[in-house]
Amino acid sequence: MIRLQYNKSHTRAFTLIEMVVATLLLAIGVVSALICISSATRASIVASQYRQAVRLAQQRIAEMESQPDSISSGDSQGDFGSDSPGYRWKQTAENTDFTNVLKVTLTVQWDNGVNGRSIQIVTYEQNTPLPNSQTGSATTTSSIQ
Repeated sequence: MIRLQYNKSHTRAFTLIEMVVATLLLAIGVVSALICISSATRASIVASQYRQAVRLAQQRIAEMESQPDSISSGDSQGDFGSDSPGYRWKQTAENTDFTNVLKVTLTVQWDNGVNGRSIQIVTYEQNTPLPNSQTGSATTTSSIQ
C-alpha cells in the first residue's frame, strides 16, 4: 500500500484570526477616510459661506461710500435680496472724536443649519454734511482762544 505523506510545513494559509484582524484594520481605515472627506466637505462649505458674507459686506460698504450723504448715526438693517437669500446685514454708525468721521460697524449674518453665523467689519467713513441750503439750518462755528 502506498501512503501519501502530507507535509504541513510547505502549505501556509491565513488563519481565521488573521483574516478578522485584517478586515477590522481595513474597516477602520475606510471609516476614517470617509470621516476625513466629510469633515473636509463641511469645512469647504463653511469657507464658501464666509467668502460670500465678505463679498456682500464689501458690496454694502461700496454702496455706502458711493452715497456718503446717506450715512448717518444710528442703526439700520436689511437683507441682500433674492440674489443672496438667507444673508442679512445690520449697520451701526456712531460719531467719533473726529469731525465728520463716523465709525460704521457692519454685521452680516446668515443661517447655517441650527446655528447662525456672522462676520463683523468695522470701518471709518467720512460723513459729509449737506450744504446749508439743503438742510435749512445755519452753521455755527466757535473757536476757543
